[in-house]
Amino acid sequence: MGHLKTDYVDVFMLHQADLAILNNDDIKEIFTKLKASGKTRAIGASTYTAEETKKAIEKGWEVVQLPFNLMDQRQGENFCYAKENGVGIIIRSVLMKGLLSDKGNGLHPALQDVENHIKKYHGILTDDISEISTLATKFALLLKKLPLCLLV
Repeated sequence: MGHLKTDYVDVFMLHQADLAILNNDDIKEIFTKLKASGKTRAIGASTYTAEETKKAIEKGWEVVQLPFNLMDQRQGENFCYAKENGVGIIIRSVLMKGLLSDKGNGLHPALQDVENHIKKYHGILTDDISEISTLATKFALLLKKLPLCLLV
């Protein structure tokens, strides 16, 4: 892996793994061979829906990257299942594509309900956590300290 100046990567992740990809055993076999060759220590899949995450766990992917944040916690239903199967979870979209930051103000009128929901978080801000983006980040960091199964 010349340009990376390493012999392996810790996790080799398949991006945007939908159900068709996750059900394709040939793809999983290619990743499994990469791991067996020593080029990666773990293989993973990046999912969007809870159904995709469940399928990735069932198919034996070792790590799943999924969206999870203050406003979208649908993936939480799979946290215990992942733990029971020894699958690591990496969360992404902590700021919900920027909505849980300064960009969550003055949205298009069609997103008024979203903006109103975001504004409710202002009621729990403190001197130590004075911005929505900080609250969202601290929420995500708290997850690594809690047993994820408690969240569902």
